Amino acid sequence: MVRKIETDDIAGDKLELVRRGYDPYQVQRLVSTLATELKALVAENDDLRARLNDAPVRARDGTGGFVERRAPGTSAAAIKEKAELHENLRWARCALDELLTHLSGAKH
Repeated sequence: MVRKIETDDIAGDKLELVRRGYDPYQVQRLVSTLATELKALVAENDDLRARLNDAPVRARDGTGGFVERRAPGTSAAAIKEKAELHENLRWARCALDELLTHLSGAKH
């Protein structure tokens, strides 16, 4: 099961120093990089969602009349872009979960 990760939770986490295991500086650098990437993906997702919500529902056609547009976010391109963003976020969350699970196992 993938747990929901907030971007502020990642950067503020401190890892326990132990004799065995991974180099804590490398781990912290990796976690910091993943947190930055996750924060950028969340910001991009929020921006895209806001742009879709602000899109007009009606548009003028070539004759000067109005045509109804599909609901925002339902075009094939928007659905594909949203799916890609979700996949990127899912990957980042899974990678962080695996890292945290692995680091938890290294403590024992």
